[in-house]
Amino acid sequence: DWAPDGSRLLVMVNRWSLSPSGRTESWEIAWLSLATGEVRVIKSLDWHVLHRAARVSPDGRYIAFTAEPRADSADRYLFVMDADGRDEHAVVAS
Repeated sequence: DWAPDGSRLLVMVNRWSLSPSGRTESWEIAWLSLATGEVRVIKSLDWHVLHRAARVSPDGRYIAFTAEPRADSADRYLFVMDADGRDEHAVVAS
């Protein structure tokens, strides 16, 4: 999703690795600077399962995403956080 000023792109990064104990996986939400190519991770979701791409609010102040609140949960929550990754809140559960 694009930042309102067009300078950055909000991206999802899926990281996984294999080890003798099995596969580990995590998701990160990051800003990609179009000017420099720098990727700045703003949220690591080690125990979340991300269900949809994160979206930026029209004013650029907030990011929303849906995810499972815990690895052992079948519930899905809508989370909202500041655009810098701070102040995350679950606002809706299903």
